[in-house]
Amino acid sequence: MNPRVTIVLLVVFVALGVAIFVSDRTGGGAAAGTPTPNMGVFSFQPADVHTLTIEYTGKSITVQQDTSGNWQLIDPKTQYSDSTHIAGVVATLANMQKTRDVPMGTNSPSAFGLDKPYLTATATLKDGSKHVLIAGAKNPGGDSYYCQVQGQPGLFLVALIDVDSMAQLVAQPPIATPTAVTTPIAVSTPAPGATAGAVGTATP
Repeated sequence: MNPRVTIVLLVVFVALGVAIFVSDRTGGGAAAGTPTPNMGVFSFQPADVHTLTIEYTGKSITVQQDTSGNWQLIDPKTQYSDSTHIAGVVATLANMQKTRDVPMGTNSPSAFGLDKPYLTATATLKDGSKHVLIAGAKNPGGDSYYCQVQGQPGLFLVALIDVDSMAQLVAQPPIATPTAVTTPIAVSTPAPGATAGAVGTATP
């Protein structure tokens, strides 16, 4: 075989191999989409959120922010809530980033698991508006979930850890352990003139 032809064929095979590898890493085909760096899913801030309801595996929880910025678990209701943990999850949702936009093409939502969502998160803001994230199936690479915002046509990928942190809030509700209160031990004071340990003498 002509050496030049051999070299050309080798270059073609290498290029095809690289293309297949990249396709596998991103999920393959049109569903892989294109990188979407620094693209926020929502435009609100954590402080704007009044309540957040997360539904996962047939269960749900609702948390609420009070006027002081503290978070409480209100459904199921509990006396002590882990406000810091809840605040972290709310911040994750508010600051969530798309990793890729994904064209749906002629595919139905069921092709991406959106007909039976893995998880939904509904943020109700202080102005009364609602924003719902719907998370469907994992992408072929297994590092992201296909997601949509309810009422919007776009489909995109969100990092696995962001969605699963919300699922964890349902699986293990953010109930805080109350801090134990130590009661000081009362110490009696001897009466003036009394001798500690003295034994009285009976009068005949």
